[in-house]
Amino acid sequence: MKVEELMERVGITQTGKAIAYIKDGLEELNMISETHISESKLDIAKDKRYYPFPADYVKITDIRVKNHLNSKEEYAYFIRGNKIALIQKDYTAFQDGQTLTAPDIDLPSGGGTWKSPLEAVTDGIQIEYASSPGNSLTNEKDDIDIEPYLAKALVLYVKARIAEDAANMEVKTHM
Repeated sequence: MKVEELMERVGITQTGKAIAYIKDGLEELNMISETHISESKLDIAKDKRYYPFPADYVKITDIRVKNHLNSKEEYAYFIRGNKIALIQKDYTAFQDGQTLTAPDIDLPSGGGTWKSPLEAVTDGIQIEYASSPGNSLTNEKDDIDIEPYLAKALVLYVKARIAEDAANMEVKTHM
């Protein structure tokens, strides 16, 4: 489906407003049904704890860390704002270095101290996420990247947004 087809179906002539509503609708659909799954790999850097999420993520579906929970290199991670914090168990030191003390985080127990990663690992973090598919829409001729079975939902979403703008809450409620 093209942007102009959707504009005809909902009866809107303003391209900029239509594209904004389409992008919002695609993002809403993707948060619910994860229609566009992407993957990002990040290098683990020595002594670096915080790593950014991909810029186009809508929802994180999975995080994997290379060598996670083998006997020699045990990692744990937690989410801090829009970043993933990665820590590694250091069995060689018990009190020195950068340690993690956060009582609200349920970390695996045992000997050693949790620190920022002790060594660099190429492609050490793999993040699977629902991405925003509408970022490439710029004009009426662009194709909307959506499955046919979800196209009707997108049309109804845009119609509801138009009704909301017109303060016609009765129509919006029935969409």
